[in-house]
Amino acid sequence: MDFGTGNGTHLANIGEDRVSSAGSVLNDDIGEFGSRPQTVTQTETDPFTQQPGLGGRYQQRASPQGTRPKQKKHGKKTKAYLKICSLNMNGGGSNATNSKWEHVNQTIRENNIGIMVLQETHLTPERIESLHKRYKRLHIVHTYDEDQTNSKGVAVVINKYLTRWREIKTTELVPGRAILVSLPWREDETIHILGIYAPNSTREQLDFWDLLTEALSTNQELPNPDFMIGDFNVVESSLDRLPPHKDDHRILEKLHTFRDDYNLADMWRLDNPTKRKFTYLQRSSGSQSRIDRIYVNMGLNYPCYEWLFTHTGIVSDHKMIGVKIEIPSMPFIGQGRWAMAPFLLKDRHLINEIKTLSEATLNTINEKTNLNTLKAFEIQMVHENWKTKVRDLLIRASKRKLTSLDQSIREQESELKRVLNNGDYTSKENKLKATTIELKLSTLNQIKHTKIRDSVQAKFNLTVETISKEWIATNKDHKPRDIIYKLRKPSWYMEEEITEEGPPPERTEYTNRSEEMAKIAAEYHNRIQANDTNTENGERR
Repeated sequence: MDFGTGNGTHLANIGEDRVSSAGSVLNDDIGEFGSRPQTVTQTETDPFTQQPGLGGRYQQRASPQGTRPKQKKHGKKTKAYLKICSLNMNGGGSNATNSKWEHVNQTIRENNIGIMVLQETHLTPERIESLHKRYKRLHIVHTYDEDQTNSKGVAVVINKYLTRWREIKTTELVPGRAILVSLPWREDETIHILGIYAPNSTREQLDFWDLLTEALSTNQELPNPDFMIGDFNVVESSLDRLPPHKDDHRILEKLHTFRDDYNLADMWRLDNPTKRKFTYLQRSSGSQSRIDRIYVNMGLNYPCYEWLFTHTGIVSDHKMIGVKIEIPSMPFIGQGRWAMAPFLLKDRHLINEIKTLSEATLNTINEKTNLNTLKAFEIQMVHENWKTKVRDLLIRASKRKLTSLDQSIREQESELKRVLNNGDYTSKENKLKATTIELKLSTLNQIKHTKIRDSVQAKFNLTVETISKEWIATNKDHKPRDIIYKLRKPSWYMEEEITEEGPPPERTEYTNRSEEMAKIAAEYHNRIQANDTNTENGERR
């Protein structure tokens, strides 16, 4: 099986002395409503020089302990990214749980998720085929245990609008427990994701890591994973349990051995050595743990940021976890075009402010018109000034006006953070308080999720089978957009100055900033228009 590991397409870039930081109305047939998909764009990087080891397997050079550089704090991102998430969905293969896939589809769409790893899916090939027919956005690959279809199961859900999903390669490593997915990711890059759902019992856990190690080591063609994601049913530190306690050392030894062999690390914990966040709540006892984790290849030469721990509209006792990965050399895309939030239209006070500002602007134009002092270009400047002031008003109003539901979620999340990172967080009182907050957050997020579904359904009912962009878009084939990764700067654009020593030596420069690429293209076409201009009679062709 060709995974592209022989031509430098592996995503990791290993350095010797450096470790980089790394109702069914919502199905895609009737529920997209023409909203333009926010296509994730990625770009190329220099593939690393692979080092053949025994049997042609590529051995990664582990970085020395303690040499991991301090990760730069990231603000709002303007470059393209790929978002990878994971969730234990507590069953999705029976008639009772089949509706969860509607919520999976909605969650992937709303959160712009490129790849989602699901555990405890209970799927069969027949159900996978049915899901593919119902949801145009989703492509699902999975592993299941033929003898126990109502348990286990790992599925990797690919967002077809954001990825080259047709070129995916999958390998089942442990039936129902582990699957390796290799997905091309723009240009010559390939990303390798290992999806995990580890057993609960100690004996099965020990056997599982032996089987997984054997499956990867015996097949020399398989690539090393860039990410290991899933529900591990074990934690590496007592800090990741409430109340804190250590897990079985035999399981941890096997996990650590596997992790070290493939140069994987719990990157969130490395970046947050003292923080407490949990992904699983046992409602009967109030115990919590961070058994859902994302391990990242320490040689992955791309920043990993905006780690996600959140409840979803999917009924489960686990939180969804996620991370964004970004290639530093990808184009600077920008923040996109600003648009006002629709809920501001219901703010009567804000609308009255805009009316007052508009009337004042119109009066200014009329006064100058009556006095014959309005210049031909001045009205455009007045109009632009009015638009700027209105936009500033709307931006300030949107920051002030949060829905009560969003405000409640933020307040509960802040309170949970305070409780969990309190020095006395293990007390019975704080444990009960943390449990109560988690249950509230789960309920609030499900209410928010349902409100969005109701809104989409209402919009669909208004536009169904009408000639509109919503109806047309539902039958449109969505493909990831191509992108210009970089553009060479022409010599006339660089505006080199000639000195006494003569013109400077020729050099080649590139830009990956989208606004500069647009400027170069515009000037290029302006120069084309000026070619062959007849200046003698003043006429242009």
